[in-house]
Amino acid sequence: MIDRALAGERLGEASGRFAALLRTAPDAQQRVRGLDWTVSELGRHVLGGLRGRAAMARGGPPQWPDLLDGAAHNARQVAAQPEIEPMAIADAIDTQLSDTLEAFRTMDEPFHWEGGVDVPVAVSVAGHLGDTLVHGFDLARTLRTRWTIDPADARLALAANNHLISHLVNHEAAAGKRLTLRLHLRAGESYLLRLAEGEFVVRELAAGERPKADAVITAEPVAFLLQGINRMSPLSAALRGKVRVTGRRPWVALQLRKLVRIP
Repeated sequence: MIDRALAGERLGEASGRFAALLRTAPDAQQRVRGLDWTVSELGRHVLGGLRGRAAMARGGPPQWPDLLDGAAHNARQVAAQPEIEPMAIADAIDTQLSDTLEAFRTMDEPFHWEGGVDVPVAVSVAGHLGDTLVHGFDLARTLRTRWTIDPADARLALAANNHLISHLVNHEAAAGKRLTLRLHLRAGESYLLRLAEGEFVVRELAAGERPKADAVITAEPVAFLLQGINRMSPLSAALRGKVRVTGRRPWVALQLRKLVRIP
């Protein structure tokens, strides 16, 4: 169970740090490492997300009418933000943040998420936290500076991802496949992920519960968050001792990224 208030508090902290880092960017048109965006476009994506979530929390339509073409939906969102320079975008993030957090805090369940999917409000908040943490990582890597992600924040983001995964199945890749994965986050929660008949079902495990699984993933939360969003390779995570896979069919864990569409 994700705590809505805690997720909102951590989103506020991460967004504030992102804005502060963005203010140090010397060139709005610098390409972001690993992405097709400039620094300006990355900042406008983060800003547009805050504005869009506030509008959605107050009954507005989803920013994405479907979950199939994230790149196109993101491009429209970025283009809709009038701010261009990093300083102006950072100021707008700081201004928008309190309004978005208040919208999250006061809205009734459920949250009408992207693609018309209804989710708990806390899931939307924690999911947005994950997006902000990852894009802070992108920006810091581009500016060659440090960006820290608290493992507890990564666990909040991963809890949201595990809730959303059932809506993000790549049905073409999942056709005919059956697998069960057990995920243990170090110093945190454990989950069972089961794929059958093209659908993922995820549940949090009770302490000490160890159901049978094809593969067992034991992961440091920050590394697993970055690996899941293609910011760290599985090989790098394994060589650093951040992610370990065991079980009778450990190779099936590598299929997870192919079975889920990253928005």
